Amino acid sequence: PSPMVAHALTKSFRWSVLQLLNITFPMSRC
Repeated sequence: PSPMVAHALTKSFRWSVLQLLNITFPMSRC
């Protein structure tokens, strides 16, 4: 795969991880 594709995959992966953290942390905080 081209570097741009790998970069896009890494970006989307990081975004989904951030979304999961945003969803999980308030739940565990309550």
